[in-house]
Amino acid sequence: MLITSTHLKRVGVVVAAGALITGTIAATASAAPVRTAKKVTTRTATVDDRASAGTNRFSYSGFWRTCARCDRSALGRGYHSSDRVGSVAGLTFTGNRATIYGIAQRTGGATAVYVDGRYTGIARFASRRRAYRAVYTTPWMQAGRHTVTLRVLAGRNRVVAVDKAVVVSTVVPATPRPAPRPVPKPVPKPTTPAPRTTGPTSGFASITFDDGKTNQFENARPVLQAAGVKATFYIISDALGWGASSMSASQVRELAADGHEIGNHTKSHANLKSASGTQAETELSGAQEAIRSATGITPTTCAYPFGQSSEAARSVAARQLRACRGTGGGTNPTSGFSRYDLKTFYVTTSTSTAAVRDAADKAKASGSWVVFVYHGVGQVSSTDDVTTQSFIDQVNAIRGTGIPIRTVASVVS
Repeated sequence: MLITSTHLKRVGVVVAAGALITGTIAATASAAPVRTAKKVTTRTATVDDRASAGTNRFSYSGFWRTCARCDRSALGRGYHSSDRVGSVAGLTFTGNRATIYGIAQRTGGATAVYVDGRYTGIARFASRRRAYRAVYTTPWMQAGRHTVTLRVLAGRNRVVAVDKAVVVSTVVPATPRPAPRPVPKPVPKPTTPAPRTTGPTSGFASITFDDGKTNQFENARPVLQAAGVKATFYIISDALGWGASSMSASQVRELAADGHEIGNHTKSHANLKSASGTQAETELSGAQEAIRSATGITPTTCAYPFGQSSEAARSVAARQLRACRGTGGGTNPTSGFSRYDLKTFYVTTSTSTAAVRDAADKAKASGSWVVFVYHGVGQVSSTDDVTTQSFIDQVNAIRGTGIPIRTVASVVS
C-alpha cells in the first residue's frame, strides 16, 4: 500500500523535509502575532555654564566670579564660582532629567537645591582632592520645562564652582488609540456610606536659638533661608554691645526682616531660679526695653537663662510676655500647655540627626509641640554647639517628617 501524506495526517504522522516526525496532530493553529517594542529615542544635550539663552540655559544672581580658560577639565576650560552665602545659580531646561557638574575641592562649599521650586536636598562641592564631577542629578521627571536652583549655603572661602549640565530627554512614538467601545451603563447598586476615619494628627515644631551668637547669624540663617524655615532667636540685650561674638542690633533687625522671631533672653543672662520680683523685673523688663530701643522690635516670648525660673520670674513674664521657654525635656500639648515653662528638646554636639528626626516624628504622630533648642552653629567650642553640617542635616530631617515648623510666638499667639 502506498502511504501518502493524507494517510499520515490521519494517523498522526507529519512529513517534514524527508523525515517522519510522529506526534499527536491537533487542528492547525495560526501563528501568534509578534509584538514589536516601541522605539524610544534618548537625547542628551550639554549646557555650558556660560549659556544664558535658549531652551537650556544658566542664570546667576548674587556674587559670582567667571573663570575663563583656567581649568582644562571644565567645559570650555572655564566655570562660575561663588563663596557668598545666598548667591544663586539657576538652570532652566526642557527634558526629563539634568545632571549638574562642577569642581569639587578642599575648600568646596555646599548649596541647597530646589527643583521646580521645591527643596530637594544639598549639593556638596567639597573633596579631599580637586576633582571634576557630577554634584547633583535631578529625579526622573515628566518631559517638559523644569528649573534647578542652587543657593549657596557655606561662606568664608567655601567655594561653589558650577561648570555645566547634561540634560536627558526621551521621545516615545505615540500609539494610535482604537475607537472606544460603547460601555453599557452599570446598574446602580445601593451603597452604605463608608465609616468616617480620623486622619493622623499633626503637631508643630519650633527651632529656637539662645544667646544671640554671631555664628547663628552667619551659619544658621542661610540654612534656614534655603529651607524656607522661620525660627526664634532669643537675644541677651546687654550682648548687643559685647562685640564680635554676639549679634549686633543691625543683624537682629535683618533676622526680623527675614521673618524670624526675636525673643527676650534677659538683660545679662542671669540665672532666675531664685530671683526676687525686683531682680526678675530688672532682667526681663530691662531686656524688653533695651531690645525695643536698639532694634525697634518688642519681644513677645522669652527663654530663661540656663532654663531656670522662679515663681517671681514667671509672674513678671506673665505680665508682659505671651510665653516663656525653659529647658526641661519633653513636648507640649498644642493647647492647654504651660505658657511660662515650655518643655524642650535640647540639642547638643552629640545629638544625632536620627534623634532629632525621631522627636519630630513623635510630635507629629501625637499632635504635640516640640521645641528644639540650639546655641552655637559652626565651630564647636562647647558641648552646646553643633557643626553647620549637623544643623543642615537636622533641619532637613525635621522638614522631612512633614511637621509644620513655626516660631514660638506664632504658636502661642
